[in-house]
Amino acid sequence: MLKASQERKGQEHVSSDGKTKLKCFIAGAKVLERERDAIVSGINDQNIANKHSKRYIECYSFNNFDSHLTKEGQQEAYDSFIKDQADVVIFALDEVVGGVTKREFSVAVEALKMKDYKAPKIFVFSNKGNEGKTENPDIKEVREQVNLINQYWIDYSSLEVLKLKLQLKVDSLYD
Repeated sequence: MLKASQERKGQEHVSSDGKTKLKCFIAGAKVLERERDAIVSGINDQNIANKHSKRYIECYSFNNFDSHLTKEGQQEAYDSFIKDQADVVIFALDEVVGGVTKREFSVAVEALKMKDYKAPKIFVFSNKGNEGKTENPDIKEVREQVNLINQYWIDYSSLEVLKLKLQLKVDSLYD
């Protein structure tokens, strides 16, 4: 399991084959397991499709961290990873934005601002499968913030559409 403190901060992540590793944290409610799996699958497919690129994307989520607990649980480690190491943060949303996801989003936005809008790139995938419903105010707030900081808001209607749209968006991260 990964300890965020094990990696060196502020240095480019280069693998043994000379490729630059982009670290991607996948955020969102823990119950969105199928969405997280679709994101990981989409990124793995893109890594294969871009195997001759000088970059590849490595995915992390709450599952990659040690199970030891601090005063704030593992959240402190997730936040530290997002702030100090993530090159990309992908959020999966479905109807609501919980308090933990809001916090992770705020950490990602603050990190982006501190790094002159270079990293982490922020992608928010929002399930629009419930068309006709009034948009949740928290979803609307996050969407507006994403637009203000010129990051990526992507609506999707199914897991297949999520994976396809993800692949189209992250393709730009490869050389």
